[in-house]
Amino acid sequence: MPRREAEPPAGSEPSREEATGPTPADPQVSLREQFARLAESVPGVICSFRLRPDGTASMPFATPAAEELYGVSREELARDMSAWARNVHPDDLPGVVRRIAASARTLSRWHDVFRYQHPTRGLRWIEGWSSPQPESGEGVIWHGYVTDVTAHKQLQEHLRESERKLREVIRASGAAYFEHSADLSSGFATPRMAEILGFAPEALPVCPALVPWLMERLHPEDAPGFVSAMAEYATGKAAELERELRVRGREGWRWVRLVITAVTRSGHRPDRSAGLVFDITERMDAEARLLADRSALERLHEVSARLVSEDALPTLLEAVMDAALAVAGARMGTLHILEEGSAALRLVAHRGFPPDVVRSLADVPDDPIACPERLRGKERHVVEDARACAHLAGTQARRLLEDAGVRALQSTPLIARDGRPLGMISTHWREPHRPDDVTLRMLDLLARQAADLIEHRQREQALRDADRRKTDFLAVLSHELRNPLAPIRNAVYLLHHAPPGGPQAERARAVIERQADHLAKLVDDLLDLSRVNFGKIALQRTVLDAREVVRRTCDDLRPLFDERGPALHLDLDDQPVWVDADPTRLGQIAGNLLTNAVKFTPPGGRVGVTVRAEGGACVLRVRDTGVGIDPGLLEAIFEPFAQAERTRWTARGGMGIGLSLVRSLVGMHGGTVVARSEGAGRGAELVVTLPLAPQRAGVAGRAAAPAVPRLDLVLVEDEADGRETLGEILRMQGHEVRLAADGRQGIEAVRERLPDALICDVGLPDLNGYEVVARVRAVPGGAATYAVALTGYAQPDDVQRARDAGFDAHLAKPPDLDQLERLLAEAAVRRARRAPAAEPGPPP
Repeated sequence: MPRREAEPPAGSEPSREEATGPTPADPQVSLREQFARLAESVPGVICSFRLRPDGTASMPFATPAAEELYGVSREELARDMSAWARNVHPDDLPGVVRRIAASARTLSRWHDVFRYQHPTRGLRWIEGWSSPQPESGEGVIWHGYVTDVTAHKQLQEHLRESERKLREVIRASGAAYFEHSADLSSGFATPRMAEILGFAPEALPVCPALVPWLMERLHPEDAPGFVSAMAEYATGKAAELERELRVRGREGWRWVRLVITAVTRSGHRPDRSAGLVFDITERMDAEARLLADRSALERLHEVSARLVSEDALPTLLEAVMDAALAVAGARMGTLHILEEGSAALRLVAHRGFPPDVVRSLADVPDDPIACPERLRGKERHVVEDARACAHLAGTQARRLLEDAGVRALQSTPLIARDGRPLGMISTHWREPHRPDDVTLRMLDLLARQAADLIEHRQREQALRDADRRKTDFLAVLSHELRNPLAPIRNAVYLLHHAPPGGPQAERARAVIERQADHLAKLVDDLLDLSRVNFGKIALQRTVLDAREVVRRTCDDLRPLFDERGPALHLDLDDQPVWVDADPTRLGQIAGNLLTNAVKFTPPGGRVGVTVRAEGGACVLRVRDTGVGIDPGLLEAIFEPFAQAERTRWTARGGMGIGLSLVRSLVGMHGGTVVARSEGAGRGAELVVTLPLAPQRAGVAGRAAAPAVPRLDLVLVEDEADGRETLGEILRMQGHEVRLAADGRQGIEAVRERLPDALICDVGLPDLNGYEVVARVRAVPGGAATYAVALTGYAQPDDVQRARDAGFDAHLAKPPDLDQLERLLAEAAVRRARRAPAAEPGPPP
């Protein structure tokens, strides 16, 4: 290759000829001027780069822009490239040197991009192109072009960052991205497109088959609108396309939101388009559910308004049945209510079933309509197809459903707020069917509201029943109180007019005593029932032989049997039957059972009483041959005042509290009581079961009242008849009695002479009994006086309050004279301890 003319060194002074300008006749000079002007107008540097045989380098020629590009003068670059080399980024310099050497060795075109640390402008990106030529002495010179590409590199980095962010946004949005040309010949879609439709990525076609494949999978209702919108977009009438439509995926229809916009255009028409596909199936399904829920709630609101307006429970139950059918879209249904205190379900409303099927439901042990097992578990029961249901195969229930034409059913439990099952509401279909989630949610809401209303109506009904029983009870109570008052008044008349000591007077006294005992028992039963209900009875337990308690009770009541006419037969176990019980309350249990039996057994009938130890328990049976009990009332007879509402019973007397008291007392002893009867006229049996005692012990007996010496007594009672009669009784027993009509008189009597005992009413007109006993205790010597509170308040709290006030004992009105005599015996013992040498009795 011929050697080129040596170029003037870069930055050298021009000759005189060059300064004044070449002559027009010199074409070489003219060409050089044109080249210089061209080089200055190029946004970069045109230069030559020489690599010497010794490995050093220089830039013998460079346009003026080289100084701005490198920050080094052209003269220095013409001498040596070491300053330039020092500014090349150290990470890039080895590569630059390596590529220069490769170009020199192969004489191939050189191209490189590298970072350069400009002395004043900071880090820059430089890109260069040049072609090598060999020189003598094994040197190589390159002629070419270098430029600052920092802005371009920054733009590239910005674009890469933007693309990265776009990919992240698309990935985070869950969308699929796609591009395609206007003629659909080229394009692509991200793998997310296949995922949205439920396919593997490799199953997704590529262009040009991709768009037609998707078009074929459009929902028939959505395809026409999409094709029309696509035509407007393709012709430039619409700047972009956005649609929500259904596409058939691998497992059914998927809702997608499609957004397409033009990447490039030819005029108004898009040349290349890009878009996003969003999976909105869940959102659209949720909107559909919301719309369905709203529609169902509107229906539920309508039926709820009807439910709330129903006052009576039967009509409410019918309305609940109709509401369930409306919500479920069914024509057949049943509503069962759980019988209180029982596990039995009662059909209270039904629709669409033939009468013979309705009658047959009660005979099916495992009722497929009510599903009692599911109710106990408080869970819904759904049978989509009764013919395919394994647990119904070959059962009577299956045959019953077939007879009724039922193929599918659902049963939703009605549960009270406290968790108690109330019943089951069921709907049925004649074809295989499964209610959708919206229907089931609406049925749950209906069941919740129906349960609340049913529970509310049941409580209202219970309150009405209780109020009616209370009214009936008050009427019966009036009757029961008046019954003994009439013979008592008659007996008083006889005592006034009959000769004293004569037969008429004796019979009159017997009548008064008998009727007074009846009144006392009536009041005692009422008080005991109240105490049991409020938990105020404390059992005084002891291990005793139940046979002896029952035997004594039978002996006490035998005169009543003799009077009424039924025969009383007692059959006791040969061996003692030991129980841990309160002897008084056990006697009360047996007495109430016997009184109930004699009341409903006509003359000539029979009442049998047995006491046996059976199966680790004491069993007391009272069996009569009387009027019997309707099977539907076997549980109701133990409710308080139940007898008051039974016309057949009220004619026989009683207020219906005896058996309620029996159940309560038996329960307090850890036992049970049940009633059995085969119906009206077939007699009845009441059976009490009590736990046997763990060990034997002596039988509790009645304590005989000790002989009481003559005492000095002060009786304070504001009711005149009660004060005078009790005073006379005490005087008849040999005591000295001073009477006081109020608290102050009683205190004065005590101060005049300390009595052996003070018997004081609590409810006095001036000072109450508690204040009286406190002042008596303050009298000198009064602390030793035995004080008895006499009051109609007989709850355990009243007894404790009397003791806290200073009384030694509490005696309920009307006073039990045997108990009073025992209390006076304690007073006599206290007097003897206080003055053992004193002569008993008051001073003469």
